Amino acid sequence: MSHVLRLPGKRGTMGERSFVERRRTWKASLRDRFSELEKRWNQANVPLAVIHLPISMASVGPDDLCRFGLSSENLRTLQTNRPNLLLVGPTSHLAPVLELLERSAIRPIVVCGAQRLPLAERAIGTLVIHDAHRLSQPQQHQLHSWLTQHPLKQVILTAPEPLFPLFLRNAFDDALFFRLNMKLVVIEEASFEAV
Repeated sequence: MSHVLRLPGKRGTMGERSFVERRRTWKASLRDRFSELEKRWNQANVPLAVIHLPISMASVGPDDLCRFGLSSENLRTLQTNRPNLLLVGPTSHLAPVLELLERSAIRPIVVCGAQRLPLAERAIGTLVIHDAHRLSQPQQHQLHSWLTQHPLKQVILTAPEPLFPLFLRNAFDDALFFRLNMKLVVIEEASFEAV
């Protein structure tokens, strides 16, 4: 029979309290470490472009993106080198950027969500995957294997946030993350109505 020492007016045992405190301290230090790693990653991997789109998207077309933060040099890089990309931003703001990229993408372009990866299709030039942060571990492994077998294909991922924090938490496969070698394009809502 185990005897538990309970202090008057306090919940739990002394052992439970020290365990909880150690766990809180450990979680706080882990959060700090992840923040530091993310900060270093962001400094070393500056986005290819940060596009500030106006709140009203009705008048913005793909040809207008150079007015909102995409330099003509970066546009040329996107159109000629066709790097793997991660487009980070609100879903509502991705359409003009994707439309611009699709003009110079390797055909045929296959667009899908994270629920179903059409990797069995023979004719894929550029693969666009929306909501990449929702890819399951098996889907990530499947995508990595496909990329290894088809190294010249372009992959464009979209997500509301960068994938590096998911990588740090082991929620995004490290081999896939580094195999993609993605250029980051950040799409933000402008705090003012651009003219």
